[in-house]
Amino acid sequence: MRVFLSTLMAVFAASALAAEPVTGRVATGLLFEPGTSRVITSSRLDSRGQAMIRVMVPLMEQQLGRKLDYYGAIAMSPDEGFQSDASQSALNYHSVAAADAAALAACNANRRSGTRPCILAARIVPESYAERPLTLSTNATAAVREVYARARSPKAVAASASTGAYGVGRPDAALATCRRGAAGANDCEIVIAD
Repeated sequence: MRVFLSTLMAVFAASALAAEPVTGRVATGLLFEPGTSRVITSSRLDSRGQAMIRVMVPLMEQQLGRKLDYYGAIAMSPDEGFQSDASQSALNYHSVAAADAAALAACNANRRSGTRPCILAARIVPESYAERPLTLSTNATAAVREVYARARSPKAVAASASTGAYGVGRPDAALATCRRGAAGANDCEIVIAD
């Protein structure tokens, strides 16, 4: 069941980026501001677990020296709690579904044998998050605004739905950069092109 759920989430994440590429102008209107994120704590956590998230997130941000990158997720083993190797986070993915799948997979891979499957404890999303037809990670969104916007055509942004990898530049170069970063995921596609 766990493998099925992870596979289903990965397929859903891949479908989020599988649409036809949009122009840079359209993408700019769809993407959220980079560097602005908020944490949504899972209602599945009891009051103690929710309090733990409220303590953990500022510590994580302090260590990073910035707000947590969207799209992200924090997963934990309900039998082991937050202070175990099973607790895992996945940050800077291109969608909620991809971050969820990555955090859950990492958590389940690290939980002790015989314990219940991991659950999502929190999600990291853009400050004004709402579903949109194109979403990209914090870093990819910043690259669209800072690099892609100034580049000459033909230009493209390629993204991997399952890994958070991306590339910006001429179409072939953007795909090649994305594929190197995706470490064999084989799901890089051009999502923005002019």
